[in-house]
Formats: sequence, structure tokens, C-alpha cells
Amino acid sequence: MNKKVYAVIPFLSIALLIVLWGVGAWALNIEFLLPSPINTFKQLIGLFAESNFYLSVLGTTLHAILAFLSAFALAFLLAVGAYFSKIFEKLLHPLTVVMRVMPTMSVIFLSLTWLSRENSPYLVCGCVLFPILYANVLHAFNSVDKDLITMSKLYGVTKRDMIKSLYIPSIASSLYNDCLTLLSFSVKLAISGEAIAHSKATVGFLLQSSKANLETGALIAYTIVAILLGFLME
Repeated sequence: MNKKVYAVIPFLSIALLIVLWGVGAWALNIEFLLPSPINTFKQLIGLFAESNFYLSVLGTTLHAILAFLSAFALAFLLAVGAYFSKIFEKLLHPLTVVMRVMPTMSVIFLSLTWLSRENSPYLVCGCVLFPILYANVLHAFNSVDKDLITMSKLYGVTKRDMIKSLYIPSIASSLYNDCLTLLSFSVKLAISGEAIAHSKATVGFLLQSSKANLETGALIAYTIVAILLGFLME
């Protein structure tokens, strides 16, 4: 099967999904429960004519990116410490386990208690992403070829050159795909936090508002926007 056929297959699956959606909407014939694809896409296109829509997308994007970068920076620093010190790694282990198994809803409610509605999505994203990023970064460090490290030390390679030519390329190649996936996951987390916190000028707030006003078509349209934003991030 050639590359062109492989490229077309994902679009065929999307087309099939839209057809099933249209058939379901026609069979149910209740616009409130399941609006037709045509009406939904009309609402989706109409969003691009609203100035507050762009501000909402920008707000969610900032929440997702800044929270991800903050979580990554902290995870990287602590993973470096854990890599060079087993004692430090053992000290961090219970904390990362607790953060990893803590329910996301608990994090959201605690963030609302401690922070403003506008800032709580940062904490939600950061707390959920941090243990995953920490584990990935530490795994990337542990995956660096031990033989190359030993050989570099035997030949007197400086630590600076080892970091530049050995550690950074190895870690970057290991983390690249993980970071892309987690960045799109950060969008989902940000929108969840925004919806519950009612953070104004965000996609999450628009989702919550459309749900409260029983606007199913708008709800699906904003969901499509969230999906597209996640794809763009990744």
C-alpha cells in the first residue's frame, strides 16, 4: 500500500464519523440532544467572527504552555538531582507517587481554594504533568549509554563536552515525542480546570457557558476547537 493511500485513510475515518453523526442526528431528530453536523459547523465557523473567541483560545494556550514549561523546568531540575543522588531520588519518590495517583478533581478543587479562578488552571496542569515529566526525564537520563559515559571519562572528556555532545542529544531524542504528547495533554487539563473554575476568557469557560445555557451545538463546536488546539500543540 503506497503512501498516498495511508495519507487518505485518516480522512476517511473522519468522514465516516461525520456520516454516522449525521445519520444519528437525522434519526433522533432532536436538535437539542444531537445537532446536525451542518448546523454545528455553521456555529463553528461563526466563532471565528467573534473577537472574544480569539482571546479565549489565547488564554487557554497560555495556560497550557506556561504550565507545561513550569512543570518541565521543575521536573528537569529535580530529575538531574535524582540522577546524581540516589538518596535524593528516594526522598522524591513518595512525593511523585502521591502526585501521580492524586485525583485530578481533588487538584482542581484545591487549586480553587488556594488560587484565583484565573490562576488555578496553572496549578492543575502543573500538578498533573509534573510527576509524568519527572519520570520521563529521569528515565531519559538513566537511558544514556553507560559505556559511552565510561569511555568519555577514560579519555578525559570534560564534563561540559559530555553534557553538550552526549547527555543533551541522548536526552532530547528520548523526550521529544513524550513532550509533544504531554503538551497536547496540557491543553485538556487546562480546559478542564478552566471549565470548573469558570476562568473567564478561556475555552473552558466557553464550554461551561454553552453547557449551562443548554447550547449543545455550541458545546460540540467548542469541543472541536479544543481538539484542534490539542492537535496544533502536538
